[in-house]
Amino acid sequence: MQYLGEIKPGDNLIFLYNSSKIYISNSKSEAFNLVILESLSCGLPVILSTDFEQSLSAIKNDTFLQISSNDQFIEKITFLIEDEVNYKKISGKAQKFIKNNFSWRKIIEKYSQTFNKF
Repeated sequence: MQYLGEIKPGDNLIFLYNSSKIYISNSKSEAFNLVILESLSCGLPVILSTDFEQSLSAIKNDTFLQISSNDQFIEKITFLIEDEVNYKKISGKAQKFIKNNFSWRKIIEKYSQTFNKF
């Protein structure tokens, strides 16, 4: 694990996502964490604090691995590193989740539905 500081959007950011294996957010709360969606779109399994995960109920699915203690934190990371079959399964679900819920086509559909109500 390495902290790189602030990374500006662009090619370097995409490179870093694609060269990573896991995204970890131990934050207890945030309004909306775009980094989670960016990580999922690159096929990264996401490990979240159970406190933070509750605030993501609108996008909750089985691509998130939840942690509520330091022991679980270590357990989930070890699981993803050592179990390549499940890693690939979770990675595929992450990308499918983004495609099914946050592709441009889906976003346009959601906007159209909203505007058609008016």
